[in-house]
Order: sequence, then structure tokens, then C-alpha cells
Amino acid sequence: MVHKVLKARYFPNCNFLAASKGRTSSYVWRSLIWGCELLLSGLRKRIGDGQETLVYGDAWIPRPNYFRPISPKVLNQETKVSALIFPIGNWNVDLLNLCFHAEGVKAITSIPLSVNYHNDRWIWHYTTNGVYYVKSGYRLAISRKKECSGAVGSKD
Repeated sequence: MVHKVLKARYFPNCNFLAASKGRTSSYVWRSLIWGCELLLSGLRKRIGDGQETLVYGDAWIPRPNYFRPISPKVLNQETKVSALIFPIGNWNVDLLNLCFHAEGVKAITSIPLSVNYHNDRWIWHYTTNGVYYVKSGYRLAISRKKECSGAVGSKD
């Protein structure tokens, strides 16, 4: 029932993960959006065969805080990660070097590729097993709060 009311009021034309805060939102809704934003900041794709992950549109590169490419866009916007993988299951390092900065290539080649070609899936970056736990979400929220208060409080 609560979901139906919130959906009708705040996100009638999209799913919860794509919902926005809005201008006149309640404290409860703003809190839910904050939690959603925190969740999205820790989710990234675990690459299997790369068929379901966009190179530029999805979070998939395993590095702290930002999981998307930070290199100039060389490939088509709709290119899938599978285009960066040889059919034998190895990264195409020559193509990676053409498309990404050295730091990005290092992070991408650290992703193990499976010979079983399983589907890409969403994982939580901040646990070793990829499963979200409230404790890890809380730790991320605290670290982000410290970053913000440290940046605001510094007077260099």
C-alpha cells in the first residue's frame, strides 16, 4: 500500500531507482531518495560476458568512488563491454589502450573474465562478496559525510 501511494505521488512514470526528489517532497520521501542515491553510489556491474553492460552508460570499472570511464568517449555511446573482450575470453588490451587512460586500463584488466560466459550482474562494490549489507551502506554513508564535512571545513 505504501509503495502504491509513493509511486502515484513521486514516481508514476519510472521505477524507484530512477525517481527524483521533486520540489515539494516530504521528509520521508527525501530520506528514501537519499538512501537510493547512496545505494546507487555503491552498485556496479560485475562483468560476465559483457553483453548487458554499456561501456559509457553503466557503472562497471572497479575503483573507489566512481565506476564509470573517465576517458574521452572514443567508442559509440551504445557500445557494450563485450566489444572489449576477445571471443576466447581475454581483454582486448590494444583496444583498451586506444579507448582509456592507463589507470582505466589497469582497473579494467584487473576484472577477471569467466570462461563460463555468465551474464553481467549488479553487485555491491563495498563488500568482498558483492552483497549489500546495511553495515556496509552505513560505513559508506559515514565516509561520505566525513568527506563532505572535511571539504567544507578546510580553509587552505
